Amino acid sequence: MPNSSVDLTDVPVVTPQDLGEAVRVLALAGIPLIASRNISEERFRAVEQAFWQGFEGPRELKTAILLRIRALSEVLGARRLNKFVSDHNSGMLRMTLKVASRMRLNTKWGFNPTKFMFALTDALAPSQIVPSTNQQMAAAA
Repeated sequence: MPNSSVDLTDVPVVTPQDLGEAVRVLALAGIPLIASRNISEERFRAVEQAFWQGFEGPRELKTAILLRIRALSEVLGARRLNKFVSDHNSGMLRMTLKVASRMRLNTKWGFNPTKFMFALTDALAPSQIVPSTNQQMAAAA
């Protein structure tokens, strides 16, 4: 009989669309992904429960998605990464989900904020990056 458990030291990859479903459940609960690190454990568990009940898929996939969304929530709490994501256009969410869906994840350590930011920067084409007003003013100086 094959072992169908999820290896917590190397969480399986998922699709960005699957992660997007978890973000949608967060949004329906009134929780923006960028601020999800600051919500209570009880509220996050309620969101996870809603996702678990509403998402069609095998248990292992649901578990991998929820582990990745928790790790993404944590890594987006890193000050520099949070600012980087906030300073760029709305297409950043799509790229953030793409990176988080594929990047290697160990549940003990989560995503490394520096590696995540480098992967996010690499995933963005120069034409997709829209600098904030502060960055434009700094470049003009």
